[in-house]
Amino acid sequence: MTLTSELLVKYAVGGALSPTGLSESTVTVLDSSKLSLTAVVRTNDPSLSVVGEAGVDLSSWSSIGVSMVLSTNQNNVPSGCERRIYSVDRANSPSGQFLRLSVTR
Repeated sequence: MTLTSELLVKYAVGGALSPTGLSESTVTVLDSSKLSLTAVVRTNDPSLSVVGEAGVDLSSWSSIGVSMVLSTNQNNVPSGCERRIYSVDRANSPSGQFLRLSVTR
């Protein structure tokens, strides 16, 4: 099976146990102080890199200023994965920002 970019993201983010398995959707939250994205990320494959990136448009992205912490809620997270929260501080960044996860292998 060829690992397309869509399958790579499904493998790395969401906790799917197979290419056809169910995965957990990411959750994005915007409040007065930050923009955050919560996702279940695979941690048992050292060839994967999952990085949070922010940008003011959809053509230019940077990981500078994006932080990551483990969620205190690890309920129902599959073995070999962890729920992470990626965020960007709105006070020190442009107000119209986007936040995404970049997955490479």
